[in-house]
Order: sequence, then structure tokens, then C-alpha cells
Amino acid sequence: MKKKQLSLSTCSGLGGLCSSIPNKICSDIWALPEKVYRANNGKGLYLTGEAGDLNSITLESLNYQLTRAQKRKLKRGELLIYTSGSPCPGVSRLNPNAYAWDHRNLLMLQQIRLCKELLPSVCVFEQVPGFFDERIKPFSKHFFAILHKELSADYYFDLRRLNAKYYGANQDRNRLIFMFVRKDVGTLPSYPAPSDVVAAQYLSNLLPGVIKYNSGKSWQSAQQVVGTITRGSVKLAFSNSNIENMTISQRQLICGVEHLNLDLEGISMSDKAEMLGNMVPKQFGDAIMKHVFTNILKIPL
Repeated sequence: MKKKQLSLSTCSGLGGLCSSIPNKICSDIWALPEKVYRANNGKGLYLTGEAGDLNSITLESLNYQLTRAQKRKLKRGELLIYTSGSPCPGVSRLNPNAYAWDHRNLLMLQQIRLCKELLPSVCVFEQVPGFFDERIKPFSKHFFAILHKELSADYYFDLRRLNAKYYGANQDRNRLIFMFVRKDVGTLPSYPAPSDVVAAQYLSNLLPGVIKYNSGKSWQSAQQVVGTITRGSVKLAFSNSNIENMTISQRQLICGVEHLNLDLEGISMSDKAEMLGNMVPKQFGDAIMKHVFTNILKIPL
């Protein structure tokens, strides 16, 4: 029987970008997301530590893991999709010390290296808009020069700034979505069409009784889609005048992963908040991947 095509996700975290992709290998240098993945019936390989470090992943290292776990090997060009969330502290506008050559930014060059080495049909990378800020420009110019040199012969490329709230997510979260489509696939990069925000996405409807929220700078009305929720403290003001911290379960609802069991031994409250704050909202990732499968690869998802 013919084996199903594999996909790969690096910097996977809780899997917001890749959760709807079947037959995938996940990876992350941090071990806790893999613990959550396993506890919630995640299937397939999830590489962590050195094996999951983007700097260390190669076709050879993947085949070592695949041979041990599934008695199969991957050839160059066989991978269906490669996705990667890009660590953002080095370019984030929330980080006053962000700078062009932060070591975390250099992981984006590893994404290009891995794309060239594996030659997947489609690559989808995510990053924050601060990537284009003036202080990051030396790195972004270098990134695009390397991208053109290494991938232009094999891939069509596009880049869009998308807001998660227009794709069913419960966050007003702008992200850069890099898309590469191998030229022999026969289609160009494209993106899902945005949809109108509906009242069900408003924070006041997700968390009845909440009238305002404060994620660090000022109080905002809850009669709208909540802004980006990171790992930091978020205050909620209720109609009965109570003020409370946003709970982990409330964060999960906003991220679209209310079904996940995070109450696991060895995972602290701050760990949970960090994993949720780092993730691409699930509804947003699902919308992108559905489009990739249906409109680019012409494969029903």
C-alpha cells in the first residue's frame, strides 16, 4: 500500500498553524508542547530538544527519526507541506531590545535552508509585522537576498499581511504569511479570502459579563475582537465592577483550543500562558491550510 505523503512543521508549539495537516512531523526545541500534544492524542513524530532544534534538522536527521519510528525514509521533493512559526522576540514591537541580528531571527534563514534541502511542494512561514520595521531592515534585506538566491529557481513566492480576525479567529492579530509554491506544482501562491467579523467573535460574547479588558497599556472595550493576547497578564473588567485576571481556560477559548487539556504535571501557569501566547490562532491556521490543500495542491482536506 502506498504510504501517505508526509508534511513537516518546525517551531510547532501547540500547533496553531499546522494542526489541521494530516501525516505530519512536528518539532520544537521546547519539550512542553510535545507533552501537551501526546496528552491530547496527537499522532506521529514530535521532535524536541536537539532533535527538534531548527538549526539541527536536516533530511538525514529526519530520516534517522523516521526509520526508527515508522520504518520509512523521505526523499528530497517528497514532502507535501513545510510550515514554520518564526520565533518573534527579535523583531517584535513589544521588545524594546529587538534588533536585526538577534539569534532568533537567524532561524528564518534555517527555514530557507531546510526548504531548499527538502524541496516540499508548499512552504508556509509566519512572522510578526515588526519584521519590516526600520531597526530590523538590515536583516530583512539579507533574508530576501538569501531567499532569492536559494529558492527562486524552484519556487514561486508571495508574502501577505493578514489579520486573524478576518479568518474566523477570536483575536485581532496581524501576521505576515510567507508562501512558497514549488514551480512544478502548477499553481501560484494565493491566500484565503477574508470574511466579515461577526459578533460571536467579540470578547463580550466569548466571555459574558466582561465589558473591558487591559492587556498592558490601557482599557479597551470588550464589544470588539480582542487584540493580540501574549503571555502577559490581561485584566478583565466585569459589569458587576469586578476586575479579574484572564484565566488559562479563557485564553484557550480566545486561541481556539478550548478542547486542549493543559492541566498536566510539570506545566506551570506561566508555561501555559506562554504556549498560548506564542501560537497562531487555530481558526486562522486552519483557514490558511484549507486554502493550501484545496486551492493550491488541489487535495481535499
